[in-house]
Amino acid sequence: MPNFRWDFASSWRRFVATVAAVFAVFAVASSGAELAAVADEPDVTVSGAVEVAASGAEISPPAIAGFDRFARAGELDASVAGRLLVTELSCTACHTTQDQELTPRSGPNLQGLGNRVADDWARRFLLDPASVHPGTTMPDMVGRLEPAERLEVAETLAAYLGSFRQPLADIQGSGARPVPHRFWELGDVDRGRTLFHRVGCVACHAVDPDEPEAVAGSMGLDPQLALLDPEELEELGLGGITRPGPVQPMGRPAEKHSLRSLALFLLNPEATRPGLRMPNLKLSVVEAADLAMYLMRRDDASSIPVSDFSDFDVTGVEAARHDEQIAAGKRHFTRLGCVSCHATPEGAAVRGNATPLDQLDPNSVSACWRSATEGEASGGPHRPWYRLDDAQVASLVEYLEGSGQAAADEANAGELRAADGQFGEAAGKLAERMLRANCYACHSRDGLGGVAPDRSGHFATVGSEDLGDEGRLPPPLAGVEGKLKAAWFGRVLSGNGDIRPYLLARMPKYNAAEVKRWVELFEQVQRERETSFAGGDDTPGLANAAAGWPGRNDLKDFDAGRQMIDAGCVQCHRFRGESLAGVTGIDLAGITDRVRPEWFHDFVLHPAGLKPRTRMPTFFPDGISQNRELLGGDAGRQIAAMWGYLGDLKRQPLPDKIEQARGEDFELKPTDRPILLRTFMRDAGPHAIAVGFPQGVHFAWDAERLRLANAWTGRFLDAQGTWFIRSAPPADPLGERLIQIDTADAWLLGNDSATELRFGGYQLDRHGVPTFGYEIGPWRIEDRIEPIGAGEGGGAGVVDAGLRRRLSARSTRSILSVDNAADEGDVETERKRLRLVVLRGERLENVVADSDASTGESTGEVSMRNEAGLVVTLSRELARRTRVEPLDGGSAWVVSLVDDAAPQEVVYRWGRE
Repeated sequence: MPNFRWDFASSWRRFVATVAAVFAVFAVASSGAELAAVADEPDVTVSGAVEVAASGAEISPPAIAGFDRFARAGELDASVAGRLLVTELSCTACHTTQDQELTPRSGPNLQGLGNRVADDWARRFLLDPASVHPGTTMPDMVGRLEPAERLEVAETLAAYLGSFRQPLADIQGSGARPVPHRFWELGDVDRGRTLFHRVGCVACHAVDPDEPEAVAGSMGLDPQLALLDPEELEELGLGGITRPGPVQPMGRPAEKHSLRSLALFLLNPEATRPGLRMPNLKLSVVEAADLAMYLMRRDDASSIPVSDFSDFDVTGVEAARHDEQIAAGKRHFTRLGCVSCHATPEGAAVRGNATPLDQLDPNSVSACWRSATEGEASGGPHRPWYRLDDAQVASLVEYLEGSGQAAADEANAGELRAADGQFGEAAGKLAERMLRANCYACHSRDGLGGVAPDRSGHFATVGSEDLGDEGRLPPPLAGVEGKLKAAWFGRVLSGNGDIRPYLLARMPKYNAAEVKRWVELFEQVQRERETSFAGGDDTPGLANAAAGWPGRNDLKDFDAGRQMIDAGCVQCHRFRGESLAGVTGIDLAGITDRVRPEWFHDFVLHPAGLKPRTRMPTFFPDGISQNRELLGGDAGRQIAAMWGYLGDLKRQPLPDKIEQARGEDFELKPTDRPILLRTFMRDAGPHAIAVGFPQGVHFAWDAERLRLANAWTGRFLDAQGTWFIRSAPPADPLGERLIQIDTADAWLLGNDSATELRFGGYQLDRHGVPTFGYEIGPWRIEDRIEPIGAGEGGGAGVVDAGLRRRLSARSTRSILSVDNAADEGDVETERKRLRLVVLRGERLENVVADSDASTGESTGEVSMRNEAGLVVTLSRELARRTRVEPLDGGSAWVVSLVDDAAPQEVVYRWGRE
């Protein structure tokens, strides 16, 4: 995709100027001489148009998730909500405070802005942030200026910020993680849409109305609660279980970003958003490209996003004027205090020295949160304007009225403790930090938060396996300080603690400095909890371990622990990566490094006491062991033995049921329906999908190189190595007459091997036959492969086992003709021509086709055979688009596919002559 940002800059400026003039005409008629005079300014037509267009628009207040979800519903005290506003609006970037917890939310890093953001968008945003990006927390820095000056300041600020240019990050690949050339141009809208609705984006951002829920009926309530209306639920304090979640607006990314800048932002949000409100979801470069393409085209599917913003040079009089604008913009940047929030190439953000926070007059008409009209009389033109609504102003005023007073701090800590259900000041700080980071969008903690009911249906498990809400939603954090060890908590935040492979939603990762701050606070909460227990407090639902638990001797009774584990845990959990067939639960290897022993004791003894509605069964009803013989039937000692066994699991034998299962017969035998197994095979590689059919004809598909690797007849596969052996040895076919089909790259674009290969998965029809979906460059393929019976399908008639393959190929780009083979004279079309190697070998020979037995007429098919005995048959029409050519030291029969939804059929046969 070309870099055309500045290729049409002059034309774009003329177009916008024309639009601006039209708006100016209407402005004269409706707004009087003042705006007419502004429209006469020759150099501010772009911004002037925006101002007039925005003048009648409804302005959204700053979107702050914690405030919008909890304060507006009355679940936070007004002063606590006001304190949240102080950090999220970055009040302390200018107003000093002694409260170390009131760290301002950092504004975006402006370094390299000229390469990342469209200059026209920057001008419009600076002129009217709330209109261009509804819900932004960026204040209006020019809203109190006179109209003419307002436009001039926005223009020059945009010029100054646009001069911040530096090369964008160059993502380096490796053998294990290759990075496609210009990867940001290769994104797929459909994959991006799926990604957006599965990995967790919708916890904060608006759901696409056209996207179906992954889990239907996920908003269902308990039958008793379903009988109540919303007002009754609110009265019971349960309004949050049906209340829709707030939406964090994204603006219109296509107007702001290039594909490259957006993809890089999604890969590493922290690089430009140091405030960390946008999390890093550990995307691959391909995922970032897919997500960027979806977001860029979400508002207008027909739009063509800009690939990459390129530099441009201005000369002569225009260059001199541009330099003047940059110099003026730099002066405005300093005068308006922008440097208090934003880092630039000239240095980090510098905190302002405005009136200290605890000395602000909450009732001042010139305050930053008052309207421009209210503040013009005494506030001065250079004061920022936060367009808060009445609820936000009331909360902020209430907090400021008590700021600097011990009572305010006590109210804050007490309220948050009440909301958090925890103990002491540190727990309040933890809840406050969770509010700021919007952890509550995914996680609940004692009555606050969790995935909003209107988003819950988009959280799912891998393969849509039914594991209940516990298996598809991010875990609740109630009592997490009593569960996790601090070191493991840090690993989770660092992005190295993923232990739920079945969960599609992703836990973000944070930088080392941020993780350190979280862990320090987490440890403070743990100490407060321990102090509280030492003082005699208790927590409802916990069956606390007896003093002295676990006993040293019990910890070393590995055999007893293994017996206990084998009696129940193996039914749902993995151990060192191995499990019984069909088990998907958390691997218990390493659990002693993750959780505290007393929590393990309490949870095993009474699971529902710590996790209401958990699917974890209790093996100690009423605290009584069901095994009265082992360790004297003492539940505490038995749990201690389990803990000891798990702590030494690396050196201990696996649970007995798993050991027995590994020795059993795990041959897969297709009977009524096909069987699919993802595995590792010698010919199909580490991304093999083996497909077995009741007809006794099977094949292996290489999902990495998108090729039909081999086929065989008779018995199918033994799954023991795939399921139970850690090193995953190759799964070899059990049958006979194994034939290799595609031994190397099967797909060509033009005369070159296709490199842009993307496997999209498969769909099963009602008979269980898979159709593979994948993409090759600009082509989207549907590929269905199934057995044919002996003698069926005509063809050479010399073999008795075979597969029928039906391929539908559709171009995703308009440069290709309907029959791409017919345009070989066109260089671009030739380069994108899709070709499939249907047969290769040292030598290929034509096979004379038999006549149809019932009619005596020719079958109208063309067949060729290689030295291994593989015969490939094509229809005469398809054979017209083939040729035999040298390839990889041998010969290849290559067919050109057409852009057509109708299947194009290839038949493979092999066996006895």
